[in-house]
Amino acid sequence: MNTSLEKIGRELAQQREARGLSIEDLSSRIKISIGFIENIEKGDFDFLPAVYVRAFIRSYAEEVGLDPEVMLARFKAAKKPQKPAEEIRMPGTVPKSKAKQKKQASKTHEHELAQRIKDLQFYFTLFKPFILVGIGIVILFVIIRLLLPGTNNTPARPPQPKVSESVPDTLVDESQPSREIQQAKTISSSLQLTITAIETTWMRIVVNDTIADEATFAPGDMRTWESNKDFYLLIGNAGGVRFNLNGKNLGIVGNPGQVANLLINKNGVKRIPYSSLPSAMNRARRIQ
Repeated sequence: MNTSLEKIGRELAQQREARGLSIEDLSSRIKISIGFIENIEKGDFDFLPAVYVRAFIRSYAEEVGLDPEVMLARFKAAKKPQKPAEEIRMPGTVPKSKAKQKKQASKTHEHELAQRIKDLQFYFTLFKPFILVGIGIVILFVIIRLLLPGTNNTPARPPQPKVSESVPDTLVDESQPSREIQQAKTISSSLQLTITAIETTWMRIVVNDTIADEATFAPGDMRTWESNKDFYLLIGNAGGVRFNLNGKNLGIVGNPGQVANLLINKNGVKRIPYSSLPSAMNRARRIQ
């Protein structure tokens, strides 16, 4: 295991113990599962994609009084792949020829391409009778349509309903909106946001100036919230969730593994800078 990562985990654990916090206490405060915290303190950071792990390290470091930027920089440096050692050649030996390797790769590619062409030819030969029969059916259908009488006639227009010119006995007061219109306005002013996870995704959402949820969503998880104004979201994997607002599909708002700050309201979905998120978003990790 990477010794630098083990050192980061030990330092976080020591700082937690110095604060008098158990793993259960820390889990309750920063909303990270006990199992994930134990992996972090062991120096095992491969339990989730790096975007989530960085968010967990930041929350952990802030809670125990360490500089999160420093810890993240150390984590990034520890995760960098080590340069492979140069090949040691004995005196008198000849190194592998790069030109020979390229030639071999080119031959392999040509062989695969030729095999694919053979496969296509085989399937075309196999399904050729069905294709010809299908084309014949389409041609026969077109000929029958052209030869049948009455197929080109313009359909008769349906009779137009007569408009009554009589004045109704009861007049409607149009100055007062009907109850149905008032109810429609009330419904339209309310927003309903549904989020469906298609990949493992960490997310934090603020609704009506209050933290509504913060969790790691598994593929297939679905949540719905209602608000009379805006939804603010901080997402660790923008390509891992689909959005639906009042029955309208907003689709996916980013790429897999991309961190995104979002504002969703009646105008749709919009990316915003982190500084534009409400203050409640920064207090989310304190929610018990």
